Amino acid sequence: MQARSNRLSLSVTTLALTAARCTFASSRGGIALAAVEEKTFEEVLDLTKTTPRDLLLGNGFSMAAHDGFDYRQLLKRASVPDDVAAIFASHRTSNFEAVMRVLLAESVGMNPNQARESREKIEALKTALIHSVHEVHPPRRSRISDPQWARCEDFLEHFIGKKRPGRIFTTNYDLLLAWAVGPDRDRKKPETRFKAYEGFRGGTYGAALGSATIIYLHGALHLYMGRDYMGRDWPQQMQWWATGVALHDQIADHLRRGEFPIFVTEGASTLKEPKSPGFLKDAHTAFKSTCNIGAKKTLFTLGHRLGQEDAHILSLIPQGTVETLCLGAFRRAEMDAFREIANGWVAARAKAGKPPLKVYIFNSEDVVWGPNPANVSSNPEV
Repeated sequence: MQARSNRLSLSVTTLALTAARCTFASSRGGIALAAVEEKTFEEVLDLTKTTPRDLLLGNGFSMAAHDGFDYRQLLKRASVPDDVAAIFASHRTSNFEAVMRVLLAESVGMNPNQARESREKIEALKTALIHSVHEVHPPRRSRISDPQWARCEDFLEHFIGKKRPGRIFTTNYDLLLAWAVGPDRDRKKPETRFKAYEGFRGGTYGAALGSATIIYLHGALHLYMGRDYMGRDWPQQMQWWATGVALHDQIADHLRRGEFPIFVTEGASTLKEPKSPGFLKDAHTAFKSTCNIGAKKTLFTLGHRLGQEDAHILSLIPQGTVETLCLGAFRRAEMDAFREIANGWVAARAKAGKPPLKVYIFNSEDVVWGPNPANVSSNPEV
């Protein structure tokens, strides 16, 4: 998915994947397996120019613009107890959810008091992560250069431009996507080049995501539970135009009052899948619909490491019917790792007797934001 650097370089060791460079094309059970091929971003755009494109964004999208979103920077800002910090160190990771997984696994078989302590540590990690994301976040849109925003907007137009009836799904919590397409203090009148709608009318969730083109699968800093006009707890969206206060400042006020955003992070992917009706369930259902679109749309990913922490989302791809998938990978190591993942998805489709899955992998470095020498491109997982 696109132009600008996906700084989210993934750890092949973490994913336990072996690089495989050969094209995967065979047949199983009489059903042809579609190939996995490498292309440039320009080539996949050309190949998909006649169909709408949906996009799944991950943290690499944001890290490419602001390296403060690197997990190591988030950990530096986090206030965590010494025993939890020791888990980060012993597992040589800065990934909050990886440590949550460790705590969750350790709680199995513990006595009730110990299990409760582990759960409390997980909740404390969630709170620390929310505060860290806000603290490292650029306070204003203008902290990212105008040329970078121009490149980003060009990229997004391939998906939700006025003539592109697609959708953007994101697992990110930050404001960069909202800033790219909507108004804020630094840009009161953005160009109307996008069909950008997050599902909130007048700041209140409209009870459905039917016409939404930007969907936050795990919540976001500017989304929170508030009171609607009927006095119900209901999803709300912070908006600059309603208050004249910059979004980053509004979020700070909420956090100071102990009011946290809609923000999904867990120690197991199964715990992330929404079970109750509401905004998050609607978002998950919308992505499932994209994965079952057949040949009507193409699905892109960009900045997403395709890791086990998001299996509740990613499993929908091989289980679905979407026929063309374009995976944005950061440099060679991630491209090789993604080929292995894609081969597994293609094989799973064939085994289930579903429509063949055609996968293109492209190098997403500098695709969205363009070259930025100030950014750090090393592995954020270590």
